[in-house]
Amino acid sequence: MPINETYRTWIRRICELRPKQRITQVQNFVWLVVGIFHSHSVHLSKIAGKVMGDAKNESTIRRLSRFLANPAVDVRSWYRPIAKEWLQSQWERVGEIRRSWTVPKLALVISC
Repeated sequence: MPINETYRTWIRRICELRPKQRITQVQNFVWLVVGIFHSHSVHLSKIAGKVMGDAKNESTIRRLSRFLANPAVDVRSWYRPIAKEWLQSQWERVGEIRRSWTVPKLALVISC
């Protein structure tokens, strides 16, 4: 699925899950999710490379870092249902799940 379709799909899903959340926070979260999915990585530099827009990679990395550090957003609770869905899908399709131990800052966010 092209990245813009993935973004539109997830923006709808997250808006349904978090209807009262600020749209900028939802957008940042969706780019984080889409970036993880399309880059196959949890490294912010690789995720930022998948974010569409005019901003430079360093700027996008800083924006995502600020989002992850925002105390008003509980990224872990936002990400948990998505991670469980992905893991379940992976298990059904492949029959195994592998965990990477070389995970940077996002390890605290996406660990279930």
